[in-house]
Amino acid sequence: MRIYHLNSSQNLLDRTGFGLWLTVRYLFSLLLYFPLWLTGYAVTTNLLDQKDSAFSWILLTVMFSVACYVILFFIKGIIIALRYRNNYWWLVFFAIAVSFSCVLPAWLAFGTVQSLVTFFHTGYENQLSWIIIIAALLLFYSRFNWLTDQAPKLANTFYRLGFHLGNKT
Repeated sequence: MRIYHLNSSQNLLDRTGFGLWLTVRYLFSLLLYFPLWLTGYAVTTNLLDQKDSAFSWILLTVMFSVACYVILFFIKGIIIALRYRNNYWWLVFFAIAVSFSCVLPAWLAFGTVQSLVTFFHTGYENQLSWIIIIAALLLFYSRFNWLTDQAPKLANTFYRLGFHLGNKT
């Protein structure tokens, strides 16, 4: 059911609020996948020069970012398989994967969050910024679900490959 507003100010407020929500949502997704983009860009800078086309820079950065994403889910498959077999090496892979996908984005955002909290709040800046970062860390962790036996369609093949490799060891 569509809601029609008779007041144009209310319509403008609703559209602006929706735009702000989309902006926050996409910024969060950008922050969540920032280590993948950063790794893809770092690999691309080693392969291309400044005079190469922008299309090739973007294409290779996206390609290496997707490769990092797939490798993370390959590692997740190994983690799940080793955990099911009661092999404690899963903790090493788990620590590597969580530190790359959850701790690194939270650590990179800490300075920005602390400056924003200081700008908008006059007391308890340090505690409030730590609470926000820990909440973001938990949210990042919940997006990857490191200890559950599931993977998105894009990485499912590599996840299963890691699972089978982990079962053989």
